[in-house]
Amino acid sequence: MQPQKLDYLHVTAVMALLRAENYLVNHTSRMHHKFSRLAEPYKEYPAYLFAEYLEEPSDSDSISKRRLWGIIRSVPEPYQGVTEVLLELSVLYALLPESREAFRESGISVSLKTASAICSGRIQPAEEISAIYKALSPCFLHTLKETEWYGEAKFYADARLMDYLAGNDTLSPALHEFCTLEMPQEELSALYLYEDHKTKAAVLWQEKKAVLQIRGEEKSGKRFLFRHIAKECGQVVLSADFRLFSAMEPAVCRHSLRLLLREALLYRGAVCWYHVEESLLQNGKWSESEFAVQCIQTFLQAGVQVCCCTEKGLDFTEHLTNPLCIADLSPLTRADRIKLWQSFCAAEGYTEIDPMQYAIRYKFSCGQVAAVFRRRRHHYSMQEQTEKQIFEEICTRIASPSEKLFYISRSDYQFDDLKLPKHEKDLILEICANFRYSHQVYTQWQMERKMPYGRCISVLLTGPPGTGKTMTAHVIANMLELPLFHADLSQITDKYIGETEKHLDAIFTEAEKSNCVLLLDEADAICGKRSEVSDSKDRYANNDTAFILQRLERYDGIVILATNFINNLDNAFMRRMKYILQFSLPSAAVRREIWESCFTEEMPVAEPIDFDYLAEQFQFAGANIKNVVLASAFLAASEESAITMRHILKSVGNEYLKFQKHALAGEFGKYSDLYRRILEEREG
Repeated sequence: MQPQKLDYLHVTAVMALLRAENYLVNHTSRMHHKFSRLAEPYKEYPAYLFAEYLEEPSDSDSISKRRLWGIIRSVPEPYQGVTEVLLELSVLYALLPESREAFRESGISVSLKTASAICSGRIQPAEEISAIYKALSPCFLHTLKETEWYGEAKFYADARLMDYLAGNDTLSPALHEFCTLEMPQEELSALYLYEDHKTKAAVLWQEKKAVLQIRGEEKSGKRFLFRHIAKECGQVVLSADFRLFSAMEPAVCRHSLRLLLREALLYRGAVCWYHVEESLLQNGKWSESEFAVQCIQTFLQAGVQVCCCTEKGLDFTEHLTNPLCIADLSPLTRADRIKLWQSFCAAEGYTEIDPMQYAIRYKFSCGQVAAVFRRRRHHYSMQEQTEKQIFEEICTRIASPSEKLFYISRSDYQFDDLKLPKHEKDLILEICANFRYSHQVYTQWQMERKMPYGRCISVLLTGPPGTGKTMTAHVIANMLELPLFHADLSQITDKYIGETEKHLDAIFTEAEKSNCVLLLDEADAICGKRSEVSDSKDRYANNDTAFILQRLERYDGIVILATNFINNLDNAFMRRMKYILQFSLPSAAVRREIWESCFTEEMPVAEPIDFDYLAEQFQFAGANIKNVVLASAFLAASEESAITMRHILKSVGNEYLKFQKHALAGEFGKYSDLYRRILEEREG
């Protein structure tokens, strides 16, 4: 009867049985009966099976053999024989539970002392045992007791180590919380790469000359770049999320670091820390030095290469003994974004959308563009939508700002809804053209070389309240098909030093990423004239003004500042505004247009509205006229009647009350009698 075929790990256990029995029989007087009984069935196996076991592994051999030999080769060559026997004994102890009684009977254990004796018939010198222990203990998660000698330390292969040897790449549950295992065989998209960084970093990485730190904004492709570098070097990557890791309890962190080190050693892989943020290293449980020592230096000392994906401000140079190679990833240029969108559209087969349009409109990072197409693949809608509508919806969701900074203001206002003089309308068309053709002028015509900064499309809208400033901002946003992000500058000033600048920087940074029309209302609240410094309040107020001036210089997008008091603005703001629209109270002709435009076709009107009279008699701004028409509509609806001049005149009187003015009947001209009756009704 032919013996049952054994897998490689069982052959390993059998080899340990045979070696242990042979050692006990030939070199000791200890009991070995149970070892002999366990080994007896396997002595019928043909010798060539064990001969193959002892041969050097090749690419065609089983994964178990290659992994076992990988651990053996991780120690210096003179110690590999002892290491091999120790691994065999640990596999025997884990794989064949019945062998444990044999170990107890014979008085030997899974230790370096036993492995050394079995391998050479004698115990290795103490310094050699010490060297082997230090090389292997991380793989077995072994911690030496105070009273224990290296040679007597007992090694046991836990479930994860046995899984690894069997070819299972599932990490232990403790690592699953914050770590992923990425193999070099995995296919990676080549659509977006910093090729120059990749080439230089790969050379350094292969030569193991330095720790690699990749710095850049969130979702700029830092981790993805490193995965390409590791893939090019054929290296396994253990990607560890520091944001999740640092949230764990200190004792859990220490244990997890040991688990992570073991995985890195087993796979001969690299550790890539990502989401390493300054806030986590300043306000959390970790400091920069602690992170550098425990999460970088400890791994380097064990021979594991480390990469850190961080924000731009972080620098660990002073905390490391190894050289630090820093690769800074710059934000994508307009040309980069166009190339990226075109690549994704071609790869995914989306021919119905214009990639250039989205690349110019949305200043997305690499990761955000990838997220757009990932969400598109999983997008299902309950209603009929074109590809353009779907992409618009996804992009808007990704670009949505923080509600703490500003809110998205929406309207259906179009260019024809504006009742403005021709010059101001022409200026609005020019503003939109500046945005639409920015790629052609700055990139294709290379004007960005002549204007490396100051490309902000800055617009100042000034004039009395209700004259159409906010409405104009809505029209510009709708004409460009961009969201309007509305920020009230009077609400972000902070009494604490430096906080106002932080709020302002956050507003500009997030708006720039979303590529919106940024509306800064009540601009005079923070853009006021700078004064001579007589106390600390003056100095800090001037600092706020200087900061927003500098931020406007660096902003690449459309920003609209609105104020009712242009004389309160600093002259430096006036110089930096590319376009200034000064609104005034509308003329009688314009007021008539506004009155007419406020009435919809669906509104019931009982009699012809005297628009000429309303335009001539009341010098209202556009907002006041809209308020009157809306109020009269509600009055008519409450009376279940159509709108009449009585409803309109009553609403006009109420509008005057907002200005703390009581309108007299004589001020209503030919409708004085009608308004007198309205007053009598109100008093009665």
